[in-house]
Amino acid sequence: MGEDGKRYDLVKAAVSYKDARVLVTGASGFLGNALMRRLLAYKAKVWCLWRDIHPYKGLVQLPFGDWHLWRALEDVITGDLRDYSTCERAVAESLPHVIFHCGAMTQVGQSRIMPLQSYQTNVMGTVNLLEAVRKIMATGSAVVVASSDKAYGEPVESPVTEYTRFNPFHPYDASKAAMDMIASSYGKYYDMNVAITRCGNIYGPGDTNWQRLVPGIFRDIIQNKHPLIRSDGEQVRDYNFISDIVDAYLLIGHRMGHVNFAGSGYIISADEHWSVIEMVQMMRSIVSDLKPKRPIVLGKAQDETKSLVMDGSMFRKEFDWEPRTPLDKGLSITASWLKDYLRSE
Repeated sequence: MGEDGKRYDLVKAAVSYKDARVLVTGASGFLGNALMRRLLAYKAKVWCLWRDIHPYKGLVQLPFGDWHLWRALEDVITGDLRDYSTCERAVAESLPHVIFHCGAMTQVGQSRIMPLQSYQTNVMGTVNLLEAVRKIMATGSAVVVASSDKAYGEPVESPVTEYTRFNPFHPYDASKAAMDMIASSYGKYYDMNVAITRCGNIYGPGDTNWQRLVPGIFRDIIQNKHPLIRSDGEQVRDYNFISDIVDAYLLIGHRMGHVNFAGSGYIISADEHWSVIEMVQMMRSIVSDLKPKRPIVLGKAQDETKSLVMDGSMFRKEFDWEPRTPLDKGLSITASWLKDYLRSE
């Protein structure tokens, strides 16, 4: 299918969400927030579940001037995924056609320090949500579960595919692998319409988690500091622009209105990958007008996988999806957004 066909698929997906009942968990996070905004723009009826939110930061993640989108939400449910009754309430109140499960503990460093919370949130939080869906909605809801490339742990082959065996050892990796397998089990055993997504690093406007590479390095440069690289800079990962990933999620949710995915998992990737050092060099060149200082390599994050390269060809072929934002363009858009954001603080 040509480029026009791709756009047409996205248009069909957008139309299908009008008046659809959608629940987004983790809606105050980067991916969940971006999905929420797009769904509201598509006139979906959106419920959000989040644990906590900064009273200012969560609003700023919306495009400037779009405060009306918050008023368009059906409801906001505040609670913890680790609490089954919260998940049950969220599903019972929203009775969703589609659920985008983005709520999770997302920081590798925090998972190392607090493995119990990582397992409780990522693993049992997913169990609680899927069990609530099974009991209340039976097979009436489609659930898209946001897993991660980290589920592969120390990869047994390169590139990894949907058929590559998981090999986690870090607590965060193990938590993502477990939630991935549990979601697949619910889909297959209970014949629930569950799809699992595995993405590499996602970047773009709206991300203010300074522990992540792209916003963290850009903030250092914008604030005239030496960019700090926590690792040795040799880690290789995929990098995907947020709007491209949102496109992919919405295409999956749209297809699930017609097909039972029954626990299928998909790698979503542009199949382009860079080392941390290469990314920092590109970011410095994009904001060269700021005269970036020399990066400092701390070499402290030594327990992360050195290279994790993904093969997203199965998803691209099946969904006729292609990323529409080249890395240089995506980084430029992100840098511009962060300049405005940091100046507004």
